[in-house]
Amino acid sequence: MQQELEQKLTQSDPLTFTDAEVTWLLAHVGDLDGHVRDEVTFTLMARGRLASGFTLAQKAQINRTVVAAKPILQGIDQPQNDQVFLRSFAALLGSLILRADAETPFLSRDDRGLWFQWALEYLYREHDWRGYVQGRGWAHALAEGRVAAFLPAWPPGIASAPGIGWFKRCIFWRQPCAMLVSR
Repeated sequence: MQQELEQKLTQSDPLTFTDAEVTWLLAHVGDLDGHVRDEVTFTLMARGRLASGFTLAQKAQINRTVVAAKPILQGIDQPQNDQVFLRSFAALLGSLILRADAETPFLSRDDRGLWFQWALEYLYREHDWRGYVQGRGWAHALAEGRVAAFLPAWPPGIASAPGIGWFKRCIFWRQPCAMLVSR
């Protein structure tokens, strides 16, 4: 499957994905192999979103799978562990999910609120600020956290999502949060 997906990296848009390919991509979001995680999985997930390569059913499947696994917070209380790759890329995936939902709504009000809640919790609780990790690639949780605060999306109906009022009133000591709250 990896070879098939690597071939898609050189294909022109629009890309399309089978359900089996989507399942493979989801299984490799936090892969410890930097090439698989960064170059194959995330690149294709982002291109799939940008080029409308995922069907509405696949977008919903991506969301259901990520929500069920809650990877954005896995191992977050353990100092400097390899789950930082899963957390940071799950955070980026959340941003893609919300952007896709902003274009064509498929998330429930509760799911939107959950993603924003997770973004705040992730930014508050993440303490693994390593950059490049030998043999694994870039951990860059802080950079992903800034992107992953998910606010560039501001999906329709977000004003009524659970927890958004609290979000708008929050003031955090960390610069990324302060930057996002002032948006």
